[in-house]
Amino acid sequence: MSEFGPFTPDRNDATTIAANTATINRAIAEVGRAGGGTICLPPGTYHLAPADLRTFPVAAVIVNADNITLWGAGMDGSRGGTRLRTRSEYSVINGSVVRGAGLWILGTQGGSPRRNITLRDFELDGGAGFTGNFGWPADPTTGDGWDITHKGIVLAADDNVDQVTLERVWVHSYRGEVIYAGGMGLGRVTVRGIRSEDTNASTFNMTGVLSVEDSYFGKSRFWIEIGTHFAGKSGVFRNNTFKDAARDGAIALAQGDGSVQPYTFENNRFENCGGATFYFGGGVGGPVQIRNNTFVGCGGIFTGYAPNPLPGGRPENQNITFENNTLEGGGYLAYFFGTDRNIVVRGNTFRNPQPNKAAATAVFYCCGNYQGVVVENNTFINMRGPEQTAAFGGERPLFRNNRYQDIEIRDGQGGAALYGNNGYLRPLFEQSWVASLVGNVSGLNIETTAYPDGQETTISVEAGTISLPAVSASYELSGPRVLTTGSTLKLRFSKAKGKWIEAP
Repeated sequence: MSEFGPFTPDRNDATTIAANTATINRAIAEVGRAGGGTICLPPGTYHLAPADLRTFPVAAVIVNADNITLWGAGMDGSRGGTRLRTRSEYSVINGSVVRGAGLWILGTQGGSPRRNITLRDFELDGGAGFTGNFGWPADPTTGDGWDITHKGIVLAADDNVDQVTLERVWVHSYRGEVIYAGGMGLGRVTVRGIRSEDTNASTFNMTGVLSVEDSYFGKSRFWIEIGTHFAGKSGVFRNNTFKDAARDGAIALAQGDGSVQPYTFENNRFENCGGATFYFGGGVGGPVQIRNNTFVGCGGIFTGYAPNPLPGGRPENQNITFENNTLEGGGYLAYFFGTDRNIVVRGNTFRNPQPNKAAATAVFYCCGNYQGVVVENNTFINMRGPEQTAAFGGERPLFRNNRYQDIEIRDGQGGAALYGNNGYLRPLFEQSWVASLVGNVSGLNIETTAYPDGQETTISVEAGTISLPAVSASYELSGPRVLTTGSTLKLRFSKAKGKWIEAP
């Protein structure tokens, strides 16, 4: 670096900051004019800041050439690596908080994109991280909140960038998005072995053609935002660790248009988040594959509405598979809410470690419109059974072949306490519980609205006697039946007949 000017470690006076900033940007510009190359960053801590807070782009380091590699001495400045310490103090300009970004890749507005940028083996420290204040915009009286000007790395912002590699880079302590891209112009991004953490915003916010492996995403409001709606985007997240997200929906996908965008999340570990790990905010087209992951203190998936679908877009979430995952605690495996098509939750194990069963519920569904939603071959341990919490349209989720160990089935949530004649029962999944609390019950009215064909439920009698005729408006049996304490009756729903039929 010394051939491009002074680059002085461990000093944060204004003169040194200005000189260091000028040197690193001069190196990028001169190497870029020569056709590209590698710029080696020496070990130590180097203080940088944007040269002008009023000139776009507002960032300490600006990469505005192709074929540039910034290569440091290691991703931890306290252990012999390279730390680039960027501006943490804020200014108020036109009434708004401005700190400036750490590093910005300046793309093209047309033609060939900016391409072949590699950032590796250094630490980028913003000096002002997570406070738990997620207010936006940041408060000009304190500088606290979500400061959208204080991003770590900006890969693209309504411009065109392709072939970016982030490898062994530690980016942290920013009040805005730690790693960010906006607009439709980002192409291929490869991420390996990075750390992204300590922010009031998200640790990773972009849409491109993404490959993210062996990385760590830490303390933040939430971990990942994938919110743009442009075709040709995709992502694979594999063998990563996610820890300490403060809010529900720690990984948020919200396309709004329902276009095909394949995403895969596999062999990751998710730990300590405020609710659901995955939030599908509407218009997600998929296919989305979430498989073979481990969740500790995090829920599974939450499907939601697209309140403002794009012109020609679709509000529903579709083509999502949540499969072979292991969850320890976290509230629920799946919460279906909104409009869902072709959602499969299969082969997962969900265990509530708390002594209180109410601390976790297997599955919620409510307030939505469903088609082709299947919950099958899962194991639920020590929790409440599936619950329907409000009316909805479409068809109920199909529950089949799930295993329930030590499950609480509450009155009105798949169970019923019956009095007198023609008691009412609404099966919600494979098991139904009934009790006759006052004498014997004659007749049973079973809900038949919106069940998928083939849904099974086994009625178990806790106490009392229930006398059932062979045929009623809601079911058909092989003959009259008297159910007493401890007896069961297995039924299967026939959509063609619109009633429950006794199963073998």
